[in-house]
Amino acid sequence: MNNRKGFSLVELIVVIAILGIFGTAVFSLIVVGTRSYRNVGNDSDIQNEAQLTVNQIENLVIDTTKAITYSYTADGTTTKVLSDNGIGIVDKKTLTIYNESEIYTIIWDNKQPREESDPDTYRKILLKKEELGVGSPTVTPEVVMAENVVNFSVSLEKAQSKNKVYLEIEFLSSDGQSGYVASKQISLRNELAVNDTTGIYDPPNEASSVTGVQIYYDGLNYSEDTVNYFSHGEQNMTFSFSALVKGVNFPSQQVSWAVTGNSSENTTISNAGQLTIGEDEDLSNTLTVKVTSTADPNFYTWANVKIKQITGVNVEIDSASRADKYHYADVITVRASIIGDNLEDVDKKFNWSATGAQRLDTYPADGNIQEYKIKATVGNNFTINAASATDSNFHDSISFEVANPYGVTIAWDGTASDKLLRKGTTNSIKATVEPNDGQYGDIRWEICYIENTTSGTNETESLSSTVAKDDKISLTSYRGERTSIYCGKSVDWNSKYTVGVRAYIVVNGQYMYSEPIYISMDNVFIRIWYGSNSADIRTNDKDLGHKTWVNGDSNISYNYGVYGYYCSPGTVAVISESESESENYVLNLGYNDSVCWFKTAKVKITNTDTYDAMIKFQIDGITWGYIHNYINK
Repeated sequence: MNNRKGFSLVELIVVIAILGIFGTAVFSLIVVGTRSYRNVGNDSDIQNEAQLTVNQIENLVIDTTKAITYSYTADGTTTKVLSDNGIGIVDKKTLTIYNESEIYTIIWDNKQPREESDPDTYRKILLKKEELGVGSPTVTPEVVMAENVVNFSVSLEKAQSKNKVYLEIEFLSSDGQSGYVASKQISLRNELAVNDTTGIYDPPNEASSVTGVQIYYDGLNYSEDTVNYFSHGEQNMTFSFSALVKGVNFPSQQVSWAVTGNSSENTTISNAGQLTIGEDEDLSNTLTVKVTSTADPNFYTWANVKIKQITGVNVEIDSASRADKYHYADVITVRASIIGDNLEDVDKKFNWSATGAQRLDTYPADGNIQEYKIKATVGNNFTINAASATDSNFHDSISFEVANPYGVTIAWDGTASDKLLRKGTTNSIKATVEPNDGQYGDIRWEICYIENTTSGTNETESLSSTVAKDDKISLTSYRGERTSIYCGKSVDWNSKYTVGVRAYIVVNGQYMYSEPIYISMDNVFIRIWYGSNSADIRTNDKDLGHKTWVNGDSNISYNYGVYGYYCSPGTVAVISESESESENYVLNLGYNDSVCWFKTAKVKITNTDTYDAMIKFQIDGITWGYIHNYINK
């Protein structure tokens, strides 16, 4: 039999799962690709339709021979305008082109259909043609030029002055997902009447009359109002105004412009309503732009132009808070002012900020007066800044270093003339606080510095102590008016040390320190020889352990040699405080700025009567050690 094997059930399940995952991934790629293609197709269709529509309108407008008019209809009233400035939401906009033998009317209908069954004209551009001849004109039915047009805009403001017509059409795709704006500047080949068809055909239009004039800037009606404009730096300032002549039977939109109130001859306004302000104009002046109907000069209007300009910001501490020094927790009042032209209260707002100081809510946050509480610590700066809320490029700040409100000084107390720190001795220091107002009498002390000058290392942390210890350097008191430096008896005297002590008080969480006072713990070395035996003096009382028994009245003498050095100039003496005879010979071998070397050639004691012979070693009269010699009979 042939040994044939098939796929197991597990293998089939695994293969099916893999195919399912792969198929899902491929399907997702196809869907995404299709959607992308559809979107690209929609965008392409919109752009093609937009460009085609703009080109068709351009072909109609460019060769116009008689006149061109632009009007809008809102709430059943039709009004001729030069542009869309200030017309708002309308039901319909109409661009009409008058030639020798035909009239083209381009209509954008924006009015919603009354019923869903009547959407034919909504947001479409329609074209109507009238052929002129003998008798009544022949009217061609309206045709659709474009659909899904969400906005239609025309400007005739420069049609006469520069033979330019501006056209802009905004389209939206049928699914509402994408849009496109097409625009065109059309150069007219003929001089035209604009918004005026009087006398161009026979019979002429009905007589028109003017009822009013409106002036627009930046799309807003500023008739008998003020245009407030902020100037930034040395920019060139030009303002484009437009006018609307209102009346009956489509009055002419021709107007004349004038500017008054200017100090510079370079401040002018063109026939098209463009105001140019000269560089040498006094910006504190208020300019007035006047527009007058050409058809009926009895109708005119005006708009004021104020050039607001900020030239600087100044911040200072109010005179009531001004001082030579400022301290932590002081509350100060600061004032800011804005320098400029034509500024109103609304233009004089500020944005405040600070480092090292906290603003209090005493005054409005954007006002020109503020109160701050100083939070910076002693020796640090606080800074307060005010910037114009209108133009943050203009700002100013003040900055001061926080001073110590209290002076803490320390000095050696009383007759402490000994500036050498010795084992087992103390040196008293006294502190003074100014001003002494009784509230800050809790003076605190600390050892702030210990340097081993022999090795050049800082041993403040390892050698200082807050309690008295034999192997440490400490203070006898850590609070109060006085303290003393205490050196333990086990501190290594083979090294020289410099010890710094300072006092401080705490005010509002601030540490106010005195300048440190320093004391030297000199390394003093003393060695005593008796024969071949020797011992070092390291305490105030050294017993060499030498005892001698004698019989009767026999005499006995002892010879000691003394050698050492110390780091301070002075007089070395070895004296005896016994009744025995002694001979003291001290010889200084050398001295420089840091070390004085010495030795005694001979210290001899002869004793037959005294049981206790004592040798005392001194520098400048200060005893550094004793030698006891006990004699027994």
